[in-house]
Amino acid sequence: MHTVAHESNSNTMMGEGQTSRDDLILQHLPQVHHIAQAILARLPAHAEIDDLLGAGALGLLDAVEKFDPSRSVKFRTYAELRIRGAILDSLRDLDWAPRSLRKKSREIANLCKELEQNLGRPPADTELAEAMNGAAAGDVAVVVGGRAASPELAKQIGAKHVDGPLHAAVERLRALA
Repeated sequence: MHTVAHESNSNTMMGEGQTSRDDLILQHLPQVHHIAQAILARLPAHAEIDDLLGAGALGLLDAVEKFDPSRSVKFRTYAELRIRGAILDSLRDLDWAPRSLRKKSREIANLCKELEQNLGRPPADTELAEAMNGAAAGDVAVVVGGRAASPELAKQIGAKHVDGPLHAAVERLRALA
């Protein structure tokens, strides 16, 4: 039977800390649940815990297979990185937008919040485009806080054809990716 050296509750390595692969997996399943819960707390309400748990379990299996006790690293620490990485990778696979686009969206959302604080009201699309200056104004055509680029904003940032605000935003985002 395949065995993996890991730390027991007293964090010992090699020797008395030997256990079977299945026991190691069972011992660390609560860790998968804990990590999945922590990640779920930062996701939109429609995210499913089961999807995260499935990806995390695969990360745990991968950790069991690839763990090298000779590196003097606790299995729990190694497994945590593999589990978290597997969950984040699965979320990226499900996301249609690249990370660079998400970053731009966050930057625009932050700018909207800043303008709203300064103006005492939500900024108009023209004010938002103006605040972004020049080339960055093209990035305004993104859905921010449930608001899509309006035809007025699309015209200001140089969009040639607009079938509707959301269509313009999606097309502009695809061009940025």
